[in-house]
Amino acid sequence: VPTDGGAPQGLHSEFLEAAFPFWSADGKSLFFAGRQAGGSQPDLWVASFSGGPAVSTGAYTLLKKYKFSSFPREYEYRGNRLLFSAPQGDSTNLWAAELDPKSLKLSGEARRLTFGTAEECQPSVASSGALAFAALNANVDIWSLPMDTVQGSVRGSLDRLTRHAAVDHSPSISVDGGKMTFLTNRSGKS
Repeated sequence: VPTDGGAPQGLHSEFLEAAFPFWSADGKSLFFAGRQAGGSQPDLWVASFSGGPAVSTGAYTLLKKYKFSSFPREYEYRGNRLLFSAPQGDSTNLWAAELDPKSLKLSGEARRLTFGTAEECQPSVASSGALAFAALNANVDIWSLPMDTVQGSVRGSLDRLTRHAAVDHSPSISVDGGKMTFLTNRSGKS
């Protein structure tokens, strides 16, 4: 769609799924994560606005050996480098892989760029090579708020019931209000 509005134009209807689009550095192509109809594996594809078939980068084949817990969703392409955020083990870090500009195939090994414990994501690279990214830290705890359920009004102050770096969620309070169960990943398992 032109930035000033207009009718959207489809690019490749042969894809069953297409998500996470991003522009090539020259603005002539669009990268996207997608899967073609017919049960194919997901991959990172490149579609040229000048026409022709979408080209598979081979990202799925290259990246599956790194045992990411999900296919990368956030990308940035500058020069011959494809930067992406991917979860592996208990962290999500930024990675880089070389993309051959002629074949549009990923080549060589992916290289981990960051080693933090936060969710490192949303990479952006300047022409100078400066890299900016977000490092997200989330803490999910369980809170209590006394209510008058008949009147639908608050009867007291907000009280934090769990204080842990783990994810605590899905609380269930007993009918008499004396006990609560909840799900957590404190054991290291989600």
